[in-house]
Amino acid sequence: NINGREYRLSLEPRVTLLDALREYIGLTGAKKGCDRGQCGACTVLVNGRRINSCLTLAVMKDGHIVHERGYGLADLEHDVPLERDAVFPLASLTKMFTAAAILKLHDQGRLSLDAPLGAVLKGMPGSMTDVRIHDLLVQTSGIPDFASDPETLRTRAVARSTGDMLDLIARLSERLNFAPGTRWEYSNANYVLLGAILEQVTGEDLNTAFEELLFRGALLPWICRWHSTQPLLWKRMFDGSVLGSVPRPS
Repeated sequence: NINGREYRLSLEPRVTLLDALREYIGLTGAKKGCDRGQCGACTVLVNGRRINSCLTLAVMKDGHIVHERGYGLADLEHDVPLERDAVFPLASLTKMFTAAAILKLHDQGRLSLDAPLGAVLKGMPGSMTDVRIHDLLVQTSGIPDFASDPETLRTRAVARSTGDMLDLIARLSERLNFAPGTRWEYSNANYVLLGAILEQVTGEDLNTAFEELLFRGALLPWICRWHSTQPLLWKRMFDGSVLGSVPRPS
């Protein structure tokens, strides 16, 4: 019973309460990681009892943090409390990091934004011949969004290896939605390709590339994981399928 209504759900053990509320029950609104609670999913009534499903709070006064705390559970399966440094899915917020890293390579003279996609990533179909790196950045490539692929929607299978994702994008892109550079259309595929380009140019995995190009110079005290296969049950807010801020274990 949630907010006075009965629900019967069949969920995998890894599904968080926030995901269940938003994606299976339909309590939608602000994106995950919001700082306003506008989606109404951070505090709910479950069997008549008000609980916090997902909330980390930091209060700053005069330049100093005076309160830090996590509320609710990070992992229902193992009853892990949500702490202030828990892992959260950033989803499409990762695109800004990817774009910044690509521009950093451009500034270093290691990658031209006018370079054709096929010159950097081999094995792309001929339909992508005219797609430039710049088209990927600004969403004018014409490459179809794999998130609209019926099989992806049916299985929710986006936590695949880079190779599998490139194969999927190549299959979907045998015919582009429009000629590159002629229209704007949002496609998650563009940024998967940019992530693969980062790995190709740097010779590092995406985690290391982000750390070296962006975070190490900024002295940020965390690392990042992309499609991580390592268990995150110690503070899990997601299944490792997207980039998240992961405090370095002591």
